[in-house]
Amino acid sequence: MKNADEGNALIFMKFKKNLESYFIPVGILSMLIWIVIFILYPYISMFLSSIYTHGKYTLEYFKYLLSSQYHFKIFVNTLRLGLTTASIATLLSFLLAFGMTQVKIKGKNFLHFVYLLPTITPPFLFSLSIIILFGRRGIITHSLLNLSTNIYGYKGLVLAQTLAFFPFAYLLLRSLLANLNPSLDEAALVLGANHWKKFKTITFPLMLHGIVGAFLLVFMFSLTDVGNPIILGGDYLVWASEIYISVIGQYNLSLGAAMALTLIIPITALFFFQKYLEDKKSFAMITGKPSQSKLSIETPLVSKLFNLFFILFAIFIITLYLMILSGAMTKLIGIDYTFTLVHFSTIFGRASRGFGTIKDTLILGGIATVIGTIFVVILGYILVRKENLPAKKILDFFLTIPLAVPGVATGIAYAIGFNKYPFVWSGTAFIVIAILAVRVIPYGLRVIIKGMKQIDVSILDASYILGANDFNTFIKIVLPLIKDSIIASIIYSFTRCITTLSAVIFVVSINWDLVSAAILNKVEEGKVGHAAVYGVVVTFIAIALNLILVTYGRKKEIEA
Repeated sequence: MKNADEGNALIFMKFKKNLESYFIPVGILSMLIWIVIFILYPYISMFLSSIYTHGKYTLEYFKYLLSSQYHFKIFVNTLRLGLTTASIATLLSFLLAFGMTQVKIKGKNFLHFVYLLPTITPPFLFSLSIIILFGRRGIITHSLLNLSTNIYGYKGLVLAQTLAFFPFAYLLLRSLLANLNPSLDEAALVLGANHWKKFKTITFPLMLHGIVGAFLLVFMFSLTDVGNPIILGGDYLVWASEIYISVIGQYNLSLGAAMALTLIIPITALFFFQKYLEDKKSFAMITGKPSQSKLSIETPLVSKLFNLFFILFAIFIITLYLMILSGAMTKLIGIDYTFTLVHFSTIFGRASRGFGTIKDTLILGGIATVIGTIFVVILGYILVRKENLPAKKILDFFLTIPLAVPGVATGIAYAIGFNKYPFVWSGTAFIVIAILAVRVIPYGLRVIIKGMKQIDVSILDASYILGANDFNTFIKIVLPLIKDSIIASIIYSFTRCITTLSAVIFVVSINWDLVSAAILNKVEEGKVGHAAVYGVVVTFIAIALNLILVTYGRKKEIEA
């Protein structure tokens, strides 16, 4: 017995030694395998499918798209919607960011939280709220104003997409405004400039690249949005919804792939150009961190106008979320407002897949988050520490591609690539997990790399000098120091997993369902109350997760 225990101990020590010795090579090999199988392979499969028609390789579908007046009109619709949404959302975001950083506003923390709610819930939930409020039987349009309006189409889409995507531009612009050097503002005021002249000559020029970047960010989100156009688009077709119709309605994967590819090229180019503009924000801080606090505009009229606008807009956003709750708890929203829990009992009854859908979402999202987190932590360490790694920037580029490629294109790529030999995963949980993981890894990687770059290099060098290898340094030093970044990455990734739609809409099945896809299906069936129940559940889960993150962050600040 003793000899057996000693033998097992020797085997374990040998395994541990091998693990430590091959930690970096295995990590690099895993990264290469991931890039080849889960990034390059599906996109190449989609490209081949788009040019393979009637048993031969041809550019038939691309020629058809170029010559089709129908698709040209859809293309114009898409650009029109994207430009309008981006313009309004950027202006709105700038006003909010400016007020938050330059004006004395009451309750800034609460207002900031409200404005960020759309980032942690499915973006197409606003379409549901807009229908409840402003539809043909809307609470405001029909019940209060007795108007007969049609919110479906261009106007409704602009409103829904603006509300869904403005927080991303707001965060970017708020960060830039907060990092501007206050000494410039102070110097301008000392030299006799008023707040308006200071804004025209200093603030706006310094923010111009950030405003362009925010505009492009919202523009990309609008072009790739699937949920809002399907629910609220009506007769106003856009490129993403037409892709959905081609694949789901006509089951023409080759045409859908061709349309997705025409979307990939401009969106990817815009993505990297936007990232370039975002990275340029450092020029405003070249003098170092300012020691003085930022000046606030305290002019009574300006302050009152901003406070009123901020409060009214926050109330509007909260109202939209309350409409989801009211839709779930009234008999038939717009017609019969009798309080009822029948929608909850129907969704979560024995005859329904409600609990199964929630369970599938949490399980698949949880597994994808765990896999993605382990992957990004190891890869982040390799990319940060191994500065002489060959083709390091190229590897980082390929890992970032799923972030740049529209989710609808990734969904089609996976539906095509993993539905044939050697990877027949269609209808399985594995394909859903893979697509969720590949979509959240770029986000998590940025968070982890940022956390690792904050570690003093001398700490890691000391570990090597004292005889520790990469594995021991990673486990005993790096992981404890980036614990907060890991927790932030986990919660953010999990939130993305349970709220995403465009990437998974083509790979969900009767065996494995997701809440976001279930909401879309219920709306298409006209069961608004059932869709609202799912919306309430996923919203509460997302808010709870992010409140945990905020609470944890504040606790760490107090302890520090």
